[in-house]
Amino acid sequence: MSTYEKYTTPVPPGTWDVPSTGAARFSWEYDDGRQRLLDLYQRGKDKQWDAATQAMDEARHIGLRGPKVQLAYEDLGVLDAADSDLDALMREDEDIAERIEREHAAEFAGRKAEVDAAIGAAEG
Repeated sequence: MSTYEKYTTPVPPGTWDVPSTGAARFSWEYDDGRQRLLDLYQRGKDKQWDAATQAMDEARHIGLRGPKVQLAYEDLGVLDAADSDLDALMREDEDIAERIEREHAAEFAGRKAEVDAAIGAAEG
């Protein structure tokens, strides 16, 4: 079965011959051997980890449960984060953001007044 009609960019029918010291011939047709190729690909995936079918406990594989890493997490306070009140932390972050925004608005208003005064002096 031809697949030429499926291409978004027209491809001339036939083969694409590449001159070289050895024989090389390319064709844009893949349907004939497609199932064999997919079967080979699946066999390769079966011999490795397949993200589509297997869950992987990354923490176990890279040692995130080891005593040294746990001690580092403890020193960083990461382990205590699970006990935090996330709503309170979010409110605190929002309060800080609003305070910074007010400070910036006041600073820019002061600069605008300076610029307006300088323009007024230059015009007058």
